Amino acid sequence: MSIVEKKIREQPVYTGRIFTVYQGTVLLPNGKEAARDRIAHHGGAGILPLDSDRTIYLVRQYRYGVDKPLLEIPAGKLEPGEDPQATAVRELTEEIGFFPQKVDSLGHMELSPAYLGEITHLYLGRDLIPQKAALDEDEFLEVVALPFEDALEKVLRGEITDGKTQNAILKTALLLKQL
Repeated sequence: MSIVEKKIREQPVYTGRIFTVYQGTVLLPNGKEAARDRIAHHGGAGILPLDSDRTIYLVRQYRYGVDKPLLEIPAGKLEPGEDPQATAVRELTEEIGFFPQKVDSLGHMELSPAYLGEITHLYLGRDLIPQKAALDEDEFLEVVALPFEDALEKVLRGEITDGKTQNAILKTALLLKQL
């Protein structure tokens, strides 16, 4: 038996600055129809900057969706056609003022796939070269430097709650064990 739903129709009901909301109808594997909502987003990319003494650099910034500041890896939305790694490196340079000479992919994640089409690509940046940070006009953040092990403990204690940041730190912990 197939588990795939077939899209019958879909229409946009709201177009915002960074996403579009669609309402649709699907045909279920049992032959019945069901309503579905979907948010389309261009996706994003984030990077965990790790220096030679195992210090990482995160940003604390206010997030409107949860109405509080969060501790996060530098990240940003993909521009149409933009390479995800280029996005991550650009965001690291703009937000924190580092350029990574070495970038490793940590894969990607689908944040909330029941309704959200956003894919976030994750990277580990090493061999950091200081640059001049250049925040966007509407961007306000605080740079936080932490020993990697402290950040890992914060993830495990639930003090770092941002999903992309948790994912990047946990994957990096596994990679560091292998190096």
